[in-house]
Amino acid sequence: PDPGIPSDYQADFSNAVSNLYAQGDIYGSGYMAYQLDVMPEDYNGDSFVLHFLSNGTTKGEGIAGVYTMSSTMDAPFKCLKGYADAGVSRGSVFEIVKLTEDGGYTNSYSSFIDEGTVTITENGEGGYTVELDVFDSKGLHITGTAYNAVLRN
Repeated sequence: PDPGIPSDYQADFSNAVSNLYAQGDIYGSGYMAYQLDVMPEDYNGDSFVLHFLSNGTTKGEGIAGVYTMSSTMDAPFKCLKGYADAGVSRGSVFEIVKLTEDGGYTNSYSSFIDEGTVTITENGEGGYTVELDVFDSKGLHITGTAYNAVLRN
């Protein structure tokens, strides 16, 4: 489930669509949880999924900040580390995806995000800029910036 990237990696999210979904207080922490999905528009390229706790208690509140990776989701400004559950990737994961002939996509590389920081800032256009400075479960460095993450629900 974690074949991983082969070396340190500078991600390119220039062709990505970034969607942010409020999930409520699903961890029982008292804070609003979110899932961020960043996927290339044409399903060819770099992508990632983040699960994180904001500093707010209502949708859209307290999203901007510096987040650290954690295996527990009990306080604000934490991102859930990536892990496998019954062979399925969960938590925060970086992937390089490729379009398949049948119109779907496959992962050519998939790495569990294990350490580091994610910085989320308001971009002034109703969305967020997301900067990755993280390490996967094998200690490889992944960096990159996704622009205009938009709250969808």
